[in-house]
Amino acid sequence: MTRDLRWLRDSFRAIDRVYFSDSLTERGVTIGWMRWQPLKRKFTFGMCPPGRILINQALAHDWVPDYVVLGTIYHEQLHEILGPDHDHQFLTAEQRFPHYAQANAWEDAHLDDLIAASKPVFGRE
Repeated sequence: MTRDLRWLRDSFRAIDRVYFSDSLTERGVTIGWMRWQPLKRKFTFGMCPPGRILINQALAHDWVPDYVVLGTIYHEQLHEILGPDHDHQFLTAEQRFPHYAQANAWEDAHLDDLIAASKPVFGRE
């Protein structure tokens, strides 16, 4: 089983509501899955082109804990709010996410698994 686009959008809205007072939704920011690309060494968890947040499809697998995906969504939402830099303000805000340390530890321990992950199979969305 994989996380579908509805789960991703619902999670985006819930995080936006709790941490950003729906400001991203009100500005029309959207979320989706990144286009699948087989990886060799580098793994991008998410990206934030203007007005859109994209999450790596490898995070859709059910063996990836929810808190990792939610933390990635939060991280990209922070970029939409604070800009592209990982400056002191950004890092301080990022650490406010409840599972920040746990998610980072999981990511460090499972990075090779994410790089080697197969393309998830999504149902009709």
